[in-house]
Amino acid sequence: MEIESVRSRRSNAVSTTSSQAARARAKAEAAKVRMEFIHRESELKLKKVTLENEGEMLNAQKEIAVAEAEAEALDPDYTNSLKEGSQSNLSLLPKDESKERTTDYVNKLQTGGTMLDPRVEPYVPVAATPGGEYERMAIATELTRLLLKKDLLFSSLTNFNGNPELYRTWKSSFHSKMRELDVTSVEEIDLLVKWTSNEVQKDVLSLKAANADDPGKGLRQIWERLGERYGSPEMVEASLKRRLESFPRLTNKEPKRLYELSDIVSEIEAIKENEGFKGLLAYFDSSSGVTPIVNKLPYNLQEKWTSSATRYMDRYHVVYPPFSHFSAFLREQSKIRNNPSFAYNVKQATVSLRTSHRDAHYISARKTGLVTDTTEKQSDEPCPLHNTNHSFKTSARNSE
Repeated sequence: MEIESVRSRRSNAVSTTSSQAARARAKAEAAKVRMEFIHRESELKLKKVTLENEGEMLNAQKEIAVAEAEAEALDPDYTNSLKEGSQSNLSLLPKDESKERTTDYVNKLQTGGTMLDPRVEPYVPVAATPGGEYERMAIATELTRLLLKKDLLFSSLTNFNGNPELYRTWKSSFHSKMRELDVTSVEEIDLLVKWTSNEVQKDVLSLKAANADDPGKGLRQIWERLGERYGSPEMVEASLKRRLESFPRLTNKEPKRLYELSDIVSEIEAIKENEGFKGLLAYFDSSSGVTPIVNKLPYNLQEKWTSSATRYMDRYHVVYPPFSHFSAFLREQSKIRNNPSFAYNVKQATVSLRTSHRDAHYISARKTGLVTDTTEKQSDEPCPLHNTNHSFKTSARNSE
């Protein structure tokens, strides 16, 4: 029994010693690892401090360079004195290496209670990132461009007052700007209220109030109402007819007004290309639609159109030229009549022609008078001078 107890005590002592040795080796390995990480941490701190010092030095040099450049532009003499002073001041600074100062700083740090993660990427200042400044400038420029574009789009919106001829153009422009701005239904309705007037604005406000809980539905109803009232083919056709009927008859002294008539004709031509207006405005491809417009032209342009239309009919064997041919003819004549190279002094030529015509038929004559004896009364009393039957007045006139 005693031998077994001795053996058990020895085995326990051996196991205790081996466990203590294992813990000591584990502590030693942990200390080695800790030491390795402390070394890496020191290197990282050293790099960080070095980069910060270099960044500060770079910023200081940049400020000095900028200041010297400004001073050079204002006063060259002051710049020379500034450079001399800066060089003398720099000579007074300690000449220790920046790396040595950094090493001393790191050695003084307390590293016992703090551990750094070695997996963290080294710190790189933003100023040292290649292209970082240019990227920030590009972002700022893009943001400025977007803000300016937004202001430009808002300022280019036009007001619609209910003119049917302008509805299609205004609607297309308004939709295009809304897509560019990417606005919501509520914002689009508010813009419609702002950029409409008269009866149009009343319709927009009425439908906005009726669909306060559903702006999307309200917006659809607003565009449907505007299309029914101002964009229907019958409304546009009636408005174009009124404009043509109210346009005055032109003379040769009003070449600039040819542009106004040509613009109306070009507008009709563009509207005719729309599928919804082709059937309603098809009569403009015949004489019944073109002749009322030709009646507004001076006589010489009417003759020119007759010749142009006849040539077209003979060449293409059609009953009447299409409206596009008349529109092109009117645009060409507007350009010719308003060309300053062909502006002649018609008034002066007319005056000189009238003067020469008057000189060729000028006849001069003196005023004469004729007195007959039959106009005078016959007197029964004889003349007291000649004792004859003629009157005393006749005798006095013959004696002169």
